[in-house]
Amino acid sequence: MIGFGDLEKDFCLKTTNYLFNHPLAKAFLYPVSKDADYAEDYYKIISIPMDLYTVISNIQNNRYKSFGEWQNDIKQIWVNGKTFNKEKSIIYISADILDRKSEKLFKSFCRTEQERIERNIKMINNKISELLSLDMPEYSISPRLNIEELKEKFGC
Repeated sequence: MIGFGDLEKDFCLKTTNYLFNHPLAKAFLYPVSKDADYAEDYYKIISIPMDLYTVISNIQNNRYKSFGEWQNDIKQIWVNGKTFNKEKSIIYISADILDRKSEKLFKSFCRTEQERIERNIKMINNKISELLSLDMPEYSISPRLNIEELKEKFGC
């Protein structure tokens, strides 16, 4: 399991802040109040309460020992939302959407600076290829480029 160095901490903080600011995350921002009328049984049903504010605080206070610990807390938020709420409720649906979004974000984590650079170069190359493959209208002032000639010229 990967440790929790600066690269991990930076990714986790940015990712958690992204989730915190997501429009569907309103119900998951702060701990559920023990006095809330809408959640009388929450702490009887949910044994491991978790929220995005607590995760941010844990990152900032260096409480995570590994990337996996942070990942588990993020997952716990969505599990709790889907466990406590009915399947057709807006909170359940929001938790499910954010769970899937989180899984995609977890996969985007680069374990080394080299891996991050390679991923960024690949994304840029894909975008350039996509743009170069577009048909230009006849009246365009942009020159037409032959992608095969470019690949040959630049050794791609």
